[in-house]
Amino acid sequence: MKYLIGIGKYNREEILKAYNKLLDEGIDVELMDNPKELIYNVVNNKVGGAIRGTLSSSEVIPYLKKEIGKFYRASILKNPFTDGIFLLAPVGIDEIGDDGFKDKIDIIDYSVNFLKSKGIMPKIGLLSAGRLSGYGRS
Repeated sequence: MKYLIGIGKYNREEILKAYNKLLDEGIDVELMDNPKELIYNVVNNKVGGAIRGTLSSSEVIPYLKKEIGKFYRASILKNPFTDGIFLLAPVGIDEIGDDGFKDKIDIIDYSVNFLKSKGIMPKIGLLSAGRLSGYGRS
């Protein structure tokens, strides 16, 4: 199964390193610089999955919203020392829509259900104004 990695105009070196490492490990991966084509391939099951990489989220997200409607993003991180899982959501605060509080509860519910389906009993913590540029946005 083929996987895609988005490669944008900036920070290409890190994407190229990851791409070459995946190829060395025998993983069928392709670089893609077209956000619309990346989303098309994922939504239409042409590939096993994709990573946005360095493609701008402001270019990728509109195509994704057009194709699948409302969605929430989360980052799943693994501690390499303890194998513990950490899920951070929402990834993009701008994705919380007009239903503000309900959207926040929904993403917590989706995240909890996902983690439980993987045999992980979640603990929930809240962070507000995690970065200066987010002040006043939620």
